[in-house]
Amino acid sequence: MSRYHLLTLLTLIAVVFSNCSDPEEEYRPLIPTVEGVPAGGVSEVSIEKVSGDTIELSMNLFAVDHFGKFIEGLAPKNFSVETSSFSPIEFQVLEVTETVDNYVGPFSAALLFDQSGSINSTDPQNDRITAGVSFSSLVNTDERAMIAAFSSGGNYPSPFGTLVDFTNDQSLLQASIESLAGRAGGGTPLYQAIYNLIPIVANEPTNMNQAIIAFTDGEDTDGGVTISEVVDKACMEGISIYTVGLGEGVEQSELSEIAFRTGGSVMLAEDALQLISIYSSLGELLRGEGRFYNVRFRAISNSPLQVGNIVNGEVILNLTDTYSLQFPFSQPLTIENAGDFDQRVPSCSCIWDEEEENPIAIWQEKATTLSREILPEPNPEIENLRVTCMYADLYHQNPDQFKWAGLAAIVSGKIGNRIYDYDPEFWEIIAELAGNGFTLGSFLEMERSIIQGNLAVFNDLAWMHLAYLEGGIDELEKLFCYASLNEPESFTLEVYRAWLKIDSRQPENVYAGNLDILKHEQLNILQDIIYSPHPILWDVLEEYGEVVSPVPGHDEDFPGSDIENFDQRWNWLESSIMPKWREYEGNSSNAFDLREEHRSYCSNCCD
Repeated sequence: MSRYHLLTLLTLIAVVFSNCSDPEEEYRPLIPTVEGVPAGGVSEVSIEKVSGDTIELSMNLFAVDHFGKFIEGLAPKNFSVETSSFSPIEFQVLEVTETVDNYVGPFSAALLFDQSGSINSTDPQNDRITAGVSFSSLVNTDERAMIAAFSSGGNYPSPFGTLVDFTNDQSLLQASIESLAGRAGGGTPLYQAIYNLIPIVANEPTNMNQAIIAFTDGEDTDGGVTISEVVDKACMEGISIYTVGLGEGVEQSELSEIAFRTGGSVMLAEDALQLISIYSSLGELLRGEGRFYNVRFRAISNSPLQVGNIVNGEVILNLTDTYSLQFPFSQPLTIENAGDFDQRVPSCSCIWDEEEENPIAIWQEKATTLSREILPEPNPEIENLRVTCMYADLYHQNPDQFKWAGLAAIVSGKIGNRIYDYDPEFWEIIAELAGNGFTLGSFLEMERSIIQGNLAVFNDLAWMHLAYLEGGIDELEKLFCYASLNEPESFTLEVYRAWLKIDSRQPENVYAGNLDILKHEQLNILQDIIYSPHPILWDVLEEYGEVVSPVPGHDEDFPGSDIENFDQRWNWLESSIMPKWREYEGNSSNAFDLREEHRSYCSNCCD
């Protein structure tokens, strides 16, 4: 008797006994009774940092036992990393963190089976069928599953054949899966099958948690649909794709890309019996009830890493002294994650929900709300003070990276003091100039422009600092990708690249990234608001020594002739002010004085 027929018999026995129970008893899914082999899967592999000959990576993985139960309590000592024989890189595990998945609720999922001719040799015992039946026995009453199969030129229509439509009837699901036996033959139109199945799954109305579990033992042989097309359609429809590969003939990197970019997982089985364990875990995995391990590791090359390199190897999970699981990875270094920061572009695929509220507006509101929590008192002068306090507070939460914010707090504070606390000498200057055709109203208009410019810079940049502080570069990438399609002016590629430099945590890159943010602020925001509209008045301020470096201890007047001219102003900022700020701020002996400088503008900040 084959394994899947044994499971059928046991299932029927369970059904008979269940008919004798109390009809009001809560429904319980049938428990799979066939034992597999421990297996696992990966939901994400990411490159966290590239520096010279060193790269840090992160992998989210899970492991299940013989019956598909998630294995908990593993320690760093259970993990190691090995490199490919033709990749001159050494690996070191840095950290292992056990996490609980985010529950997403009941699912509607399609099981898509590869029935090409090679199945006869890779799965001669029909373990994929036993595995599928074990999954069907775990479908709850509030969930739905459909069964489909593909094989070009074989026993199923192109690009796939539906064996049973969406249902929670376990007996129907089981019977349709068992019908796969003895019907393998033909080619492998894998991508076409997934692509054409996506809209069918998306139109299943029962559950919003929708997924495809695509099983294959080989490469796509028919073409006609690219991986990018599959991913884009899945993203558009909100479908997660879980890929299951059996044997050495699968395209590991392609299956991984489809899964990772659509929010699914990739599961690779060397032994067909592992399919039973994998499919027995799918119910919990799809509902978001799985247990994951985040493994962070470092790779060191014998030469500098650059765009075009491929970092590959395996994360090894040693379950016992004699049994281990291998989780292969192959990460190319591209302009998205390596090389010159000024060439990098994120992939922007499947990383935000088109239905959700504008995420940038959410962060802007968070920044505004936080600034009002710092200074809640109503006061006509308070907005500029709130800006000052917010910059100072951000800087002191992350002084190693938020260099711009520390200087911006001083500039904002000086603006507030200058405009809201005039000294008699300044009013005398205004009176004198008024007799030469300048009016008090002209200066007041200019001052209003300066306040507006200060608030505009705050609205443009403060939320980015807050988002990075709370969510890191991953959150900023999501926000940039949203902006690139919806409001590109709110988060430009140049500013995103500046944050990549800051995220590197390398002092030179951090400084360069903050300098880029300053340049963006000066050129794209302040130029049109405060400089270009008032050239004559700026000339007057220069003449009376009102344009001075904001860096403590650096009392240098603007050396040019036209502060309103961006090129002249930027030359001063880049060659003098920022180097002096870096020298001052980077000196630990100035830390106390700098905190007091900030507190002189905003007494309740910087704790």
